[in-house]
Amino acid sequence: IFGHFEGCRLHPNDVSYTAAISACSKQGQWQRALFLLADMGTMAVERSDFSFSAAISSCSSASQWQHAIGLLDEMSERQTQPGMISFSTAMSACAKAGRWEEALRLLGQMLVARMAPDEIG
Repeated sequence: IFGHFEGCRLHPNDVSYTAAISACSKQGQWQRALFLLADMGTMAVERSDFSFSAAISSCSSASQWQHAIGLLDEMSERQTQPGMISFSTAMSACAKAGRWEEALRLLGQMLVARMAPDEIG
């Protein structure tokens, strides 16, 4: 997607990747969204909570709760602190799939991280 930027001397950043991931999400292209998130690492673009949240949202919209949880786990492994939106979106994915046990586990992780749950999720 961003290959044509090289000839223009433009370099994609976290904001441009996150926008592309969000666009994929809106079109139901969750696999492409995950590809873009992975491509950020390949292109040495730092992945933020926002980029992960956009990918988690894409997974949630496509009922891919396992991938949503996997992205939260990857954030922790990379020492990127998941924010409220990341947790809430992943919990929503679990709830849509009837995986209440997983949603409760994520709620517990939020509490351990000293995040107060809100009514968004």
